[in-house]
Amino acid sequence: MNDRHRRVKSAAPLHEVVGFPALVHDWLFTAESDPAATVAWRDCLATETSGAAAPVWQDTTWRSAWWADFAADLPDDASRETAGASVDRLVAGEADVIVTGQQPGFLGGPLFTLFKIATCIAAAAARTSAGRPTVPVFWMGDDDDDLREAFAATLYDPKRGAMLSARLPDVDASTTVGSLPVAAVGAAEEAWLAEQSADEPLAGELAVLWREAGVEGLGWGRLQRRVLCTLFGAQGLLVVSGDDPTLHAAAAPFYERLRRDQGRLADLVAERGEILVEQGYHAQIGGSSLARPFSVAEKNRRLRLGADETVPADASCLRPGVLFRSPVQDWLFRPAAVVVGPGELSYLTQLAPVYDALDLPRSPLVPRLFGSILREQDAAPDTVAAGRVSHEDILARLHGETTRALDTAVDEAFGSRDKEVDRLVTAATAADSERHGALFARLAKHRTAATSSPAWIAPAGRRQERVLAMDWALALWGRDLVDQSLEAARRHLEAGLAGDWRDWQLIVDGARCERTSP
Repeated sequence: MNDRHRRVKSAAPLHEVVGFPALVHDWLFTAESDPAATVAWRDCLATETSGAAAPVWQDTTWRSAWWADFAADLPDDASRETAGASVDRLVAGEADVIVTGQQPGFLGGPLFTLFKIATCIAAAAARTSAGRPTVPVFWMGDDDDDLREAFAATLYDPKRGAMLSARLPDVDASTTVGSLPVAAVGAAEEAWLAEQSADEPLAGELAVLWREAGVEGLGWGRLQRRVLCTLFGAQGLLVVSGDDPTLHAAAAPFYERLRRDQGRLADLVAERGEILVEQGYHAQIGGSSLARPFSVAEKNRRLRLGADETVPADASCLRPGVLFRSPVQDWLFRPAAVVVGPGELSYLTQLAPVYDALDLPRSPLVPRLFGSILREQDAAPDTVAAGRVSHEDILARLHGETTRALDTAVDEAFGSRDKEVDRLVTAATAADSERHGALFARLAKHRTAATSSPAWIAPAGRRQERVLAMDWALALWGRDLVDQSLEAARRHLEAGLAGDWRDWQLIVDGARCERTSP
């Protein structure tokens, strides 16, 4: 057994982990039969390659422009050769893709981004080994404008012995995350990475990427792609941008159908949400997400179209909201599977009737890796429990309930809505969520004040993967952590074939994160 294998340990079955919504629990565990997640993963492995290139690979305008940019960000000739060979197979219809994605964020965004990518790569490798060549693809949500989410990730600083977080940039609220200039918003990240470079070479590599991106005047999205290419170029990961106008232009025929049928499709999703609630689950999509499913890209901003505004025929400027983003992705790439987490499962379940109405094949949904980074002494069953407790899903449910209640109250009181009403309602619900999150953090701090575990083990009683930043962990534990994540993802999927979906522990050198002299 190699060292990497020894440093990846199985923890509790996921159905025993506190805090997951009922839908996620039922997806991962069914006492009477195989869980839905297991059936989906088996289907992914068994489905034959279609033999026809997906629409995105047939579009030479997009492909040539994307490849020129992407290849330039790959770290070496070997990575470019691997990626080029994959693209050739995809164009020829001789391979499929497995897709996952996430928006860019502070120090790479939340740790689960690493786990998503590792699962995507491991799933593609498993399918390839089964005789069905498959390429991992990461869809970067750099067209998102949720700056609060992008800057939500935190880090534990060993030198200062404290949890640190980023400040929101003073920009227009509709600014896209990927367009944020690295020189303006990434200076603190670069400085912190440079501090860690004396102890970990990968931290130095990342600091150089931040520095070069700032000098070149690049945005956060392009920097994120360079980071992912550096980390996963050897594994053949392809990265696409959700803010790429030529990518959306390639989906023009599909956008035309969405424009024509958006009202009917929104009604179907609303009805599906009501059914999910009746079944004891949560309806993720509602309110303005149903009424205003399209935005347009304009000068690094994402401007949501009003319900009474005409959707432009020029697909290159369109950006889909939660109602249509996944269908657009699946129409373009025809993935053999999509790697998802709990939040995505909720809204993708509600979107099922959209796929049926459009005769769009529904890709199997495969669970991402769930795990924690722990010291050896924290991996014992009696000390890891706090790290398994999740407040995020409880807060998400609370946010959904208050949002729906407020939407209903506003509609009853004022009837028709416009952009300003939507803006005020959104601001009010965001403020409520922030207050609820602050309350939970204070309560968790009160409950765990007596623990001897470091703050990063279970920050404020929450799961690490939702709180800590991906590049924070990589700057401390380097490429060994990448290898551990890939190994954990492989074992996660292997156990999942038997319906044994589990939480995983990645055992690291705790001395790397102990307080040092300031």
